[in-house]
Amino acid sequence: MRNTFLTLISFLICSCVPKESSLPTNNVRDLDFQEIAYSNTPQNLSEFVESISYIQLSEEPLIPDLEMVSLVIDDEAIYIDTREQVLKYTVDGDFIQPLFKLGPGPEEVSFKLGKAIFNLEKEFVAIRSYSSDQYKLFSLKGGFLGTSQLFFGENKRTKKIVGYDGDNELYCWYYTLPEYGTEFNIDGPAFFYVRNMSTNQTILQLLNYHDDIKAIYKGKIAVNVDWPAMYGKQDSLHWIKPVNVDTIYQTTDLKSITPWYVIHKKSSAADYKFNIRAAVGDISKSEISSPREDIGYVLPLQSGILFSYRGKETQEPCYGYCPANGKANQYSDMPFKNDIDGYLNEVSFQHLRNCYVKNGNLYMLVDAFRFFEEGSSSPFKTLTPESNPVIVQLKLKE
Repeated sequence: MRNTFLTLISFLICSCVPKESSLPTNNVRDLDFQEIAYSNTPQNLSEFVESISYIQLSEEPLIPDLEMVSLVIDDEAIYIDTREQVLKYTVDGDFIQPLFKLGPGPEEVSFKLGKAIFNLEKEFVAIRSYSSDQYKLFSLKGGFLGTSQLFFGENKRTKKIVGYDGDNELYCWYYTLPEYGTEFNIDGPAFFYVRNMSTNQTILQLLNYHDDIKAIYKGKIAVNVDWPAMYGKQDSLHWIKPVNVDTIYQTTDLKSITPWYVIHKKSSAADYKFNIRAAVGDISKSEISSPREDIGYVLPLQSGILFSYRGKETQEPCYGYCPANGKANQYSDMPFKNDIDGYLNEVSFQHLRNCYVKNGNLYMLVDAFRFFEEGSSSPFKTLTPESNPVIVQLKLKE
């Protein structure tokens, strides 16, 4: 595959001020997926986790299905981001308040679209509201602050805000459909941008050095929910993985961005060209009926990455862990075995994109009934199978 080339040459990044230049690669960590295979034997949590603790949430309000529920944690509060609302709790799990009102008014949210976008430094969240072409901004104390542009730039391209860092806004552009039969690259010239909101200047961009790879638009678009780039913030570190690229990038200063992890796939796995073609329907019937295996969502940690994987052996979602500068030996639809304590018998990462990493801990929500399954036990006397989910705090190995 093109792995050596990718690591040494092809992923050049630039801000809008300096000229393009090669990036240092001495700190890049390799992830070897070239011999990965399906397994029905679960991996152990102890591969990357030191210890586990638990936070019980108030019984009211009721938190719905965890498929669309994520969490964000700062030093003063826990925020549970549901399909309809953002709920604020103390760090001990006691409910405080919702962050906004639901309704048709200009200072309300008629119907929440997607995840809330947090600016912890400026203490607000941005919410997409149905029938509005702007993000609505709400204080972390629960007050309406105003609106932010959804459309920004020439031709009113749709902007997807993915994160904030104080005065800086991190965002992607949605694609603009070409005419049928046109050759184009759905990722565009850059994957990711950072704009200083005070000066309205773009201060950083992650360029797409595969923009010369084109596909023929056949009248269909098929991109997943993470397109064009996965993003997360872990303390002062921002990480970005373009969906169709095998590199995870990092930045702490938003002035320069460097490769953090480089994934070396099987030669038979989906590569960049295949994914660009598949996104616009430029593939054959045989390719549609027999899709290539590929990595899905990733969560990079200091010790390695957690990942989802699409293989051919099962239709169930599969997950795995790969250590830094090591091998990903397996992916599995079996949850990870909890070989650390006696509360949860197993831990599933089926909601991997909804996890949160802070201060060397990975936080995730687990349904209360899981603690009452065979081999598990409850860490709280007042917990019942019908209780709200429990926050599981995994202390990560360095």
